[in-house]
Amino acid sequence: MRSLRDIPVKQKLILIIFVVSGTALLLASGAAFLHNVFILRHSLAHEVTALANIVAVNAAAPLAFRDGEAAREVLTALGAEPRVLLACIHDKEGRVLAAYLRDRRRDDVHAAREPRHQHAAAGRSLLESRPVILDGEEIGTVYIRYDLSALDTLLARSALVTAAVLVVATCAAVALSWFLQRLISVPILQLTDVAKLITRHGDYSVRAEKHGDDEIGVLIDGFNAMLNQIQTRDAELQHHQERLEEQVERRTEELRQANEELKREISERESAQNRRRELEAQLRQKQKLASVGTLAGGVAHEINNPINGIMNYAQLIVDRHADDERITTYAEEILHETERVSRIVRNLLAFSRQEAQQSNVAKIEDVLDATLSLVQTIVRRDRIVLDLDIPAGLPSVRCRSQQIQQVFMNLMTNARDALNERYPGHSPDKKIRVAAGEIVSSGKRWVRTTVEDHGSGIAPDIRDRLFDPFFTTKSRAESAGLGLAISYGIVLDHGGRLDVESELGQFTRFHLDLPIAEPPDEPAAPLGNGAPSCTSEEDSP
Repeated sequence: MRSLRDIPVKQKLILIIFVVSGTALLLASGAAFLHNVFILRHSLAHEVTALANIVAVNAAAPLAFRDGEAAREVLTALGAEPRVLLACIHDKEGRVLAAYLRDRRRDDVHAAREPRHQHAAAGRSLLESRPVILDGEEIGTVYIRYDLSALDTLLARSALVTAAVLVVATCAAVALSWFLQRLISVPILQLTDVAKLITRHGDYSVRAEKHGDDEIGVLIDGFNAMLNQIQTRDAELQHHQERLEEQVERRTEELRQANEELKREISERESAQNRRRELEAQLRQKQKLASVGTLAGGVAHEINNPINGIMNYAQLIVDRHADDERITTYAEEILHETERVSRIVRNLLAFSRQEAQQSNVAKIEDVLDATLSLVQTIVRRDRIVLDLDIPAGLPSVRCRSQQIQQVFMNLMTNARDALNERYPGHSPDKKIRVAAGEIVSSGKRWVRTTVEDHGSGIAPDIRDRLFDPFFTTKSRAESAGLGLAISYGIVLDHGGRLDVESELGQFTRFHLDLPIAEPPDEPAAPLGNGAPSCTSEEDSP
C-alpha cells in the first residue's frame, strides 16, 4: 500500500476533504442520534410519570375505602394505552388491592418492589412507582410497567434516518471535494506538466498558466521567472558556445593543415630515405652479383668444355645403343641434365656480361606448371606433398620464363631440403605450399608467388645475409651458396622483389613479386618443350 506522501495531490486533497467532512458528519450524526435517544427516553419517562400520577390520584378514593372493584375500574382505563404491560395498586402495607395485566400473567404482580417515587428500567420495560396521597397522608402505591419496544422502534427509525442523512451528506461532501480540490490541484498539475515538458524537450520558452493570486499563483510566478532566467542564460551560453565552436573549428583546420603538411613532409622524407636505402641495398647486392658474375664467367668457360664433351658422349651412346631401352633412357637423362647445366652456364655468362636478354609476356601459372612438372618427381620421392593455390586468369607478366623457372626451382629445392632436415621420414606437415595471386603495393600491381614450407626455418641473425653470394648454411661440399644470390639478381633484373619471412623452427615463406605487364602487350608466349634452366642442389644456400 502506498504511503500518504506518495498519493497524487488530486487524490490527496479529495481524501483530506473526505476524511475531515466525514469525521465532522459522523460526529454530528452521532451527537444528534444520542440527543434523540435522550429526548425520547426523557419524553417517555415523563409520559409514564404523568400516567402514574393520574392513576395515583384516581386510586385515592378506592384505597381509602378499600374498594377493590373501584380500584380495578381505575386500572382498567389503562387498557387504552397499549404500551402499559402491568399496573397494580398496593395499600400502605404492600398488599395488592387491584392489578391490571395485559398478557394475563400474575408473575409480576408481587415483583414490583422498587423504591417509591422513582422509575427504573427493567429489561426492555420501564417500571414507574408513585405514592397515593390522601389529605397529606400516604395510603398506598401505584406501580406501572411500561413497554420500551416502542422506544426501540423510534430509536431504530432515528438511527436509519441519521444514517441516511450521513450517507447523503458524505456523498455530497465527496462531490463537493472533487470540485473544490480542482481549485488547488489543477494549477499544481498544470505546473507539473510544464516541468515535465521542459525536462523532456529542454524547451525553456514554455510558461505555466497562472490561475489566481494565491500562494499557488505566487509559486507559478516564481517558476516562470526562473524559466526566464534559465532561457536568458541558455541563450548567452549558446552564443558563447557558437563562438567557441567557430574558434575551435578555425584552429582545428589550421592544425589539420599544418599536420597534413607535416605528414606530407615526413612521408616524403621517409619515402626518400626508404628509396635511398633500397637503392643502396640493391646497389650493394648488384655489386656482389657483379663480383659473382665475374667469377662465374671464368668458371663457366672452364665448365663449358667438359659439359660439351659429356653431351657428345651421351649422344653417341644414344645413337649406338638405340636398341637397348635401359641404356638409352640413362643416356637421355644425362643429356637432359647436361643441357640444363649448359643453360645455367649460359645464364651465368649472361650475368657476367650483363647482356640484355629477350623477355616475353608470360602467364605465371604456365611458368609454375613447367617448374612443378620437373620438381614433382623429386618431392614425391621424399614423400613431400605439394599444396597448390594457383588461380587461373592471373594477369600476365613480362619475364624471361626460363630464368623465373630457375628461381622457382631454387626456392622449391630449398624448401625440400628444409623439410627433409626437420622430417627425415614421413609427416603430415611435410608439404610445400605454392600460392599465386594479384596484389597492389607501392601504387603498382604485382603478381605475387609464395613458396612456403614448415621446415627448420631461418635464424634472424642470418636473414640479412641470405641473398649474399657464397653464403650458405650447408657445407661447401653440398652448396656453393650461389642459388639465392643468383635468384635475387634475376628478380631484380626483372624489376621485381624477392622477400623472405621466417621463424626459426616454424616456417619459411618466400614472396616473389613481378610487375604486371602493362597493355598493350603481345599474347603470352607459350613455354617451350625444353627443360627450363635451373640451379642444381649444390647452388642452394
